[in-house]
Amino acid sequence: VADDVDKMLRETGILPDAIPVRGDEGKKLGTENMVRIKAGEFTRPGEFWDSSGGGLNEKPSHGDKYRVRVAAFYIDKFKVTNEDYCQFLNDGNESYASPWNLRIARSALDPHIGKFVVADRSLAKNPVVLVNWYQAKGYAKWAGKRLPTEAEWEFAAGGSEGRTYPWGN
Repeated sequence: VADDVDKMLRETGILPDAIPVRGDEGKKLGTENMVRIKAGEFTRPGEFWDSSGGGLNEKPSHGDKYRVRVAAFYIDKFKVTNEDYCQFLNDGNESYASPWNLRIARSALDPHIGKFVVADRSLAKNPVVLVNWYQAKGYAKWAGKRLPTEAEWEFAAGGSEGRTYPWGN
């Protein structure tokens, strides 16, 4: 597989998805629970946190401030829930399961034997946790969406004013 991925990357310049995304249930989600963010500009702060060195640094790194222009885009209003992620896994995407996420498990009970379910029903509407970037990207593709870029995420959170939070500083 590694040789095939390397060959494809050299030929196309595009890294293929390591695990195929299956199922059509997610495409039914549409833009119903999304909000359209208008195009705009904002100034990225010269202070940022990074994970170089294997962990989140205790102090922010510093650089120059710069203006960023963002095209209009859609972003989800709500976080992906444990229940949403189970639906994704059960639509042919079991390879995206996280064995360390104890909130999601395979059911041993009828009528859901072998299906992914939220282990504690009180956590069904809680945001899914312990999902890495590749799993999030797979879920987004299944849902007919994409992950926002870092700049889009920051713009959606802070607006053109560059607020620390959507509601202000």
